Amino acid sequence: MSQSQNPIDSIQRRHVGVPAGLAGLERLGRTSELDMRPVLLRVLTDLYISRPHHSFEEIRQFETIALGLLDRIDPDTRAIVAGKLADCGAMPAALAEKFLTDGGAAAAAILARTHGLPRHLLTTAAAGDAADLAAAVAGRVDLDAELCEILANRPEIEIARALAANAAAPLSAGQFLLLVQRAIGERQVGAALCLRT
Repeated sequence: MSQSQNPIDSIQRRHVGVPAGLAGLERLGRTSELDMRPVLLRVLTDLYISRPHHSFEEIRQFETIALGLLDRIDPDTRAIVAGKLADCGAMPAALAEKFLTDGGAAAAAILARTHGLPRHLLTTAAAGDAADLAAAVAGRVDLDAELCEILANRPEIEIARALAANAAAPLSAGQFLLLVQRAIGERQVGAALCLRT
């Protein structure tokens, strides 16, 4: 990889530096044939979420570095990073939007666990074409009646499983009956419904 293609170089040209403690990793990424971007992003994410509070500048710096690396790393690393950030109270908004736009396991992690997501993002995912993302929404602890209505009327069995297993979902009697109908021949949905109070 030439230096002009190195995302760390482009980040530094924009005056956003890699934290001083990671200088050795950054140097290895420049000089080695190994692709250090996934490792760098995971380490930066661990450092970011380990701090209880972040200044505006720290959030902006992490967001800029992560966005510069995300398109160049594998889907498994993206999902790991998204999963770590989903539980972080200081999830940068642009990163959440990037994960949701790109879809896949990273988007599912954000939809399932990130608090404070705008309502329209949850509604769009619940009603959208991607059943895996709707199932992620169905597992949220903060579902309301409208989201339950959208999800209960979906035909995909993975959504029914997630909704039935979500003890926090405020299912109406009609929505519960829809899930009971789906439980016919689907042991996992039936077992989850039996555990509900």
